[in-house]
Amino acid sequence: MFIIIIDSPRDFTISPKKACYDIDDEILCTANAKPFPAYKWALEPSGQVLVNRRKLTITSELEGHVSVTCSAENVYGASNKTFSIFVSLKGCNLTTVTTGKNMI
Repeated sequence: MFIIIIDSPRDFTISPKKACYDIDDEILCTANAKPFPAYKWALEPSGQVLVNRRKLTITSELEGHVSVTCSAENVYGASNKTFSIFVSLKGCNLTTVTTGKNMI
């Protein structure tokens, strides 16, 4: 007897999770799904597609606090999750993020 598990994409994660991303950093999106899903990354709120793959390479286009959505789709369904990220053109080690009177 064989059991075949099929599932639409769910349970999104990104790695690495960081407080700040530098130019040329890469973010990998993963969703649990069977069969393996097709991925794409989009910039929010415009919906502009950045890449059609699991890995997003950080570019200057993403400077500052931005929201990006990872979408995954297979024959059984589609799902997505939006992540807020901070991208520094000056390098994360040189960036101080200020929130009110507190410095992070």
